[in-house]
Amino acid sequence: MKRSWLNALPVLVVFCAACGGSSTASTYPAIGISAPAAGATVTLPANKQVSLTYSVTNFTVKAPGTCGSVSAGCGHVHLLIDGSACNDAVNGSPYNTTSVATPIAVADFSKCPNSVQTGSHTVTLELHDDQHGAVKDAAGGQVKNTVTFTTN
Repeated sequence: MKRSWLNALPVLVVFCAACGGSSTASTYPAIGISAPAAGATVTLPANKQVSLTYSVTNFTVKAPGTCGSVSAGCGHVHLLIDGSACNDAVNGSPYNTTSVATPIAVADFSKCPNSVQTGSHTVTLELHDDQHGAVKDAAGGQVKNTVTFTTN
């Protein structure tokens, strides 16, 4: 039985696909949340603001409108609590708060209805460019990360 190079083609295709995807994905921005830990219980302070510790890679965090000529890979973080449930309605913002410097973002639970300030919450941190546009990952999805914790 004579084997041809065509028999090895599926292996070559799989090998090349695995090699190609890893190098380009690492150049895209990413965001990670390190505190509070998933499943943690956090006591709300009197001001009802909870700090989140986060880090970004391949991205510079600055105040909106201050990235200048380095607009690629530069912007800020929008924080959402339970989707849009606790948005800044007073200012008409489609998010709860904005973070313009790492490593701290503040979730402002005073913007939540009183009846839901305590309990289980999912907080999402999203990367946005200098003009508030969503920053995309390699697959075209928004760069974001979530953590679920309980407030009491």
